[in-house]
Amino acid sequence: MVKKIFVYLLFYILCIPTNGFSSNNIDSNIKDVLKYLNENFPSNYTLISNISEKYGKRVVFPKNNIKVKRGEELLILHKQKDLPLYLLPQSAVIKVSSFFQNKVLAQVMYLLGPEPQIGDPVTIPSAPVIYLYTNLANKNSIKIYQDLLKRLISSNYQVVELYQHNLINPQPEYGLLLRLEYDNHLISIKICSIYSGNTLFVKTFNYQKTLATYESAGYPILLATQTQLAKKTQPKQKILAEGGRKKELSYKVPITSFKETQSFTNPSPPYKRKLLRITGQYVRLVSCNILKTGVELALLNYRGVYVVKYTPDGIIPEFKYIFKQKVIPINLHAMDINGDGIDEIMVTLGKEVRELDAYTTNLCSMILEFKNNSLVPLLKNFPYYLRVIEDRSGKNVLLAQKKGDTDPYDGDIFRLTWEEDAQKFDIAPYPPAKDVYCIYQFNLIPDDNDHIIILEPTNYVTVYYTPTEKVEAISDKTYGSFEVVPFRIKLKEPKYLGGFTKETSKTYYAYRRFVFKREYANQNFFIDKQRKTSFGITKIKQIALNENAEDSLVGVKWNGQEVVETWRSRKMAKDILDFTFIPGNEILLLVKDRLGCALVQVP
Repeated sequence: MVKKIFVYLLFYILCIPTNGFSSNNIDSNIKDVLKYLNENFPSNYTLISNISEKYGKRVVFPKNNIKVKRGEELLILHKQKDLPLYLLPQSAVIKVSSFFQNKVLAQVMYLLGPEPQIGDPVTIPSAPVIYLYTNLANKNSIKIYQDLLKRLISSNYQVVELYQHNLINPQPEYGLLLRLEYDNHLISIKICSIYSGNTLFVKTFNYQKTLATYESAGYPILLATQTQLAKKTQPKQKILAEGGRKKELSYKVPITSFKETQSFTNPSPPYKRKLLRITGQYVRLVSCNILKTGVELALLNYRGVYVVKYTPDGIIPEFKYIFKQKVIPINLHAMDINGDGIDEIMVTLGKEVRELDAYTTNLCSMILEFKNNSLVPLLKNFPYYLRVIEDRSGKNVLLAQKKGDTDPYDGDIFRLTWEEDAQKFDIAPYPPAKDVYCIYQFNLIPDDNDHIIILEPTNYVTVYYTPTEKVEAISDKTYGSFEVVPFRIKLKEPKYLGGFTKETSKTYYAYRRFVFKREYANQNFFIDKQRKTSFGITKIKQIALNENAEDSLVGVKWNGQEVVETWRSRKMAKDILDFTFIPGNEILLLVKDRLGCALVQVP
């Protein structure tokens, strides 16, 4: 009897789940990785077709018996006389865009050799170079990493171990990024494209042991296209500093290097932010030029507009305009509209009203001018949203858009031009924004009249080809919901929730700032909002949701083929509400935490 109990007990112990920590489970997951690689990337090139047409960075080839999918990456080889397929040098990586009739259209994403030419073979990539990245702090002593590395090498893959967050000197051959990352007792193994950033394969499983990491899982890695792009987007500009000396400025993609493992005896160097606490709660920030005595800022909250002088040691109040009624502060911009060298301040405001049994918001925007040593309305109770953007030539343009009756945005986007003689604005449709849904969601692309870049309500960034209104490119990830300033719009028809309860209004949120800066290498800047700041959740729940969430500022570009993230500020466990550009090629953030609001300078 005792023997039987012992046998049953032993059987029970052996059958206890081990959260994926057993060697068999690790080996099984590594086998799945190898299986995916072997099935999708054969040891020899598989010929699909040959290029029949070429249009700039686009190529066309006929369909044949080998099926290809939209979005699939293929490889072009450089055709050379008397050389067999397996000896041809690699030319370019392409991505299948669309199909028409018996043809396939693809875009060139990255050049590995000579420019593709008509007649060059199109193939399925074979035996890719594997760029192996992990966030494990002591990877050389971690079994799963070493097992994965050994299995890749024994399967005859060329492996390049990454010791930084960027691809250093990528090989002139087709490659893949393999990420092995640990986070809170979970290990994920991902295979990603180093050209588009798309995730091609993922395996996630439990891991019982606690492992040390030097970076959180999911840290963005500089891709091959971004490495190529970074070289083109770091123009050095000379500006006059104090005393007439010339100062060199360059705009670089930030790269973090870890030369040795960080620990409690060898910590990372402390980073000191230029943080300035300010009194009061604000939702919008913009730099302006009124007194011309230094860096001047306009701040907006539910009570009014405040103009201050900004210094590294503090802010000096200059002027304020207090609203005469209860309003909703939607947006804030500044621009010299009449050419006198002094900025006017454009304030987009809403006023909540009750219509029958529904609450809705009417616009009551205003433009403030500096006159007689104070801020006074040049225009008030203006039923339009207001925004200042850079046009394709780099000039500031003032835009306006109406609100719909049951929709937050309605119809055409207009350009406002100040007529000095008549002392009024001329309002005319703005053709570059034709058919754009929202005045705040788009930017123009310089030297390209046929494309615009859009920050979608779904929080993706897309590029549209305007003649056909088709999506040309879309970002590989979303950038969080910006739910900071809520306002209600009545529904067209009441929505019944059951019983006598019905919903008559819907809550919308003011758009985040979306800025194109020509002098910052034609990048588009906006807030990556990962922290929850919705007014609709309790403070306790908000703190819980934000425990590990961090906001940051990002820059993106369209490189003619893809939406590429080209810059990112340091992440912070504070709510980033707004940002503005100040002299000296610096960015100032308006942030909020448990202690209130502050200004943070980003170099």
